[in-house]
Amino acid sequence: MKIKISGIKNILRKRKSLTKIPTILAKHFLLTCLFLLLFSLILGGILSYKYIILTKKVEPQVFSKSSLLDEKIYEEVLKAWRQAAERFNETDLKEYPDSFKQPS
Repeated sequence: MKIKISGIKNILRKRKSLTKIPTILAKHFLLTCLFLLLFSLILGGILSYKYIILTKKVEPQVFSKSSLLDEKIYEEVLKAWRQAAERFNETDLKEYPDSFKQPS
């Protein structure tokens, strides 16, 4: 297995150019701050327009079907709850063997 040295050199060259970015930004500090301020104002304006102003303009949808309970489904749910409660109450009546007690 041979390591390609030219590939490593290219990566190191790219890294050197990436490390120059903070230096350039620091030299032009005022312009950097103004750009970041402008960018944040634009981004905040877009987000507020999208999530505040547009949501006020859209009218809510009105569904024609009423939101009343379906009696048939409600009765099925009540029946299932009653059966579960009966099974739960039956466990008190049943005697379980003690597995820790030695047989006499």
